[in-house]
Amino acid sequence: MSVEGVGTVVWQRIDRTLLSIQYLRALAAIAVLVAHGLPGLPQLPISLLGLAMDLFFLMSGFLVVVISSDETRPLDFFGDRLARIVPLYWTLTLAAFVLIYSGILFPILDPGTIATRMAGADWAFLVRSLLFIPGSSPFEPDLNPLIPQGWTLNYEMMFYALFAVALFLRRRYLVPMVSVGFGVLVALGILLEGGEPFRFWTSPMIFEFVFGLWVGLAWQRRWNYGLVFLGLMLAWLPLMAVTEQYFLDAPFTPQRMQYLPFVLALFIACVALDRARGGLPLWKPVKLVGDASYSIYLVHFFPIILLDRVGAAVPIAPAAYFAVVVAGGLASGLATFHLVERPMMRLVRSVRAARRARPLRGLAT
Repeated sequence: MSVEGVGTVVWQRIDRTLLSIQYLRALAAIAVLVAHGLPGLPQLPISLLGLAMDLFFLMSGFLVVVISSDETRPLDFFGDRLARIVPLYWTLTLAAFVLIYSGILFPILDPGTIATRMAGADWAFLVRSLLFIPGSSPFEPDLNPLIPQGWTLNYEMMFYALFAVALFLRRRYLVPMVSVGFGVLVALGILLEGGEPFRFWTSPMIFEFVFGLWVGLAWQRRWNYGLVFLGLMLAWLPLMAVTEQYFLDAPFTPQRMQYLPFVLALFIACVALDRARGGLPLWKPVKLVGDASYSIYLVHFFPIILLDRVGAAVPIAPAAYFAVVVAGGLASGLATFHLVERPMMRLVRSVRAARRARPLRGLAT
């Protein structure tokens, strides 16, 4: 691990895998699969989707701090985030668009040919999905993109864009100023009447990223995690009050925020254990699921849609549906990770590395 800077602010760049993050990614991905496999079974007293989304957002906030250094350039940071998120998401979104509107994955009411169905497709919906812009879906009432769980990426990209802008500030002010900026966004959501996507982007749920930032800062400065947790809980209480007063109609918000104390405590405990003497043991199967969590999260949509289509013709027992969703989601996600995501990321990294190494025109000797 290398450390840049000494004094009041210590910016560290990690050069090893944080096993706690990979294990939590695995936990969150499996929680999503279990939640989506449960419709026909007795429901759990807690929202597994809420727990998973809290974890994903906390980890995003944490990681942007610990992977940044004093030398991190805003455009490079945002380019790296785009390179990580966009290739697989765009590939699967385009695949979903073709499969849905061709009638292969989703029953289309128009009995015409594939060509006529594609000609009548909602192309604006596709563009919004690709550009991470929240908007109404032609298939369901929520503000979901073509791949429904991609709504979280709409938040992620907004967060990365704002954090990249904040990187122009002096590092000692970075996390506090991002926190203030997100507070201003929530205040605008209270004060101004706005539709979507304004209501989506000003939800108090964006503070889950901010909480992750502060845990990342605590990790860097070796603050007392108990005091950090108490401080963040003092911020969570008014956030919940604001949510219940002004944002009960906001997309996804109320059912997510209520689980944040438990998830935050779990997150801080895992991060602390990872840094304790000896660290966490390496559990290769769990780490593999964590490595593939992005693929699992995105691609499990396809087996679910296919299973629902089969279920419309042949009844499927709830237990069998659950088993197929979880097993199919894991299998398809792991396959996508090995066959698509990892080769794609190697190609993207090599292209970006070559571009960075290329001398500026006129300066080459």
